[in-house]
Amino acid sequence: MALLSYTSKPFLLRALSDAWESNRNMPLGDWLVARVADYEALEPGEAMAISEALATTWLAEMPGLNTVKRDDCKGECMARFGIGWRSYQLRVWPAARQLVGLKRAKPGPKKQIKK
Repeated sequence: MALLSYTSKPFLLRALSDAWESNRNMPLGDWLVARVADYEALEPGEAMAISEALATTWLAEMPGLNTVKRDDCKGECMARFGIGWRSYQLRVWPAARQLVGLKRAKPGPKKQIKK
């Protein structure tokens, strides 16, 4: 898997796509687990990309992702996969929501519904 820049916007999706293209005969989850098994052979950026990709797939498989708030899963995801807050906020959470098919909310104040 090629080392990708952390500054690129769709970083995780491109990393997952590259992994999928290089190993079409193996499911993506199995490929990621195999890559983590030889962790010492990985470059530092590639190890973080795999951790973030695993966190993304784990989060995307969570039921009811459209009703869960971002901070509700933060602690468990960070502890389980060893990623930082900014990685979770800027790359993992948006990529997981995009994998599920949820759109990003528009910035700005939201319309309040009066009851």
